[in-house]
Amino acid sequence: MHKGKEFWRNFWVFLCILAVSFAIGLKLQEIAPFQSLVSMLFVLAVFLISLMTQGYFWGMLASILSVLIDNFVFAYPYFAFDFISTENLIAAVVMLIVAVITGALTQQLKEQERIKAEAEKEKMRGNLLRAISHDLRTPLTTIYGSTSLIIDSYDSLP
Repeated sequence: MHKGKEFWRNFWVFLCILAVSFAIGLKLQEIAPFQSLVSMLFVLAVFLISLMTQGYFWGMLASILSVLIDNFVFAYPYFAFDFISTENLIAAVVMLIVAVITGALTQQLKEQERIKAEAEKEKMRGNLLRAISHDLRTPLTTIYGSTSLIIDSYDSLP
C-alpha cells in the first residue's frame, strides 16, 4: 500500500475509534458514574487501534491521548489533570503496556503472514517451472527419439 494512503487510513482508524470511545464514555458516565468503566473502554480503544493500524506509533499515540482524555474529562477532579492518584497512574501504565504488546504481536503476525505468502509464492513458482519443464520435455523426447531412429537407420531408409 502507498505510504500516504496507509498514513491516512491509520489516521482515520485512530480518530474514529477514539471518537467513538469518547462518545460511549460520555454515555457511560451518565448511566454509571464509575471512572473504571471509562478507563476500561479506553484500554479497549488502545487495543483496537494497535491491532488495526500499522506499527507502534498509532497505538502509543492512542494510549497517551486516552490517558490524557480519561484523566481530564472522566476522572475527578473533572477538567483538570491529576496524575498523582494511583488509579490514574495505573491506567496510564496499563494503556501503554497494552499498546506495546498489541503492536509487537501485530507486527509479528504480519511478518509471519509475509513469510507465509512468500513461501507460497515460491512454491507456486516451483510448480510452474516443473509443469513447463514437463510440457517441454515430452515433445522434445518424441522429436529426439524419432531423430535418433532416423539417424541410426539412415542407410536402410529408401
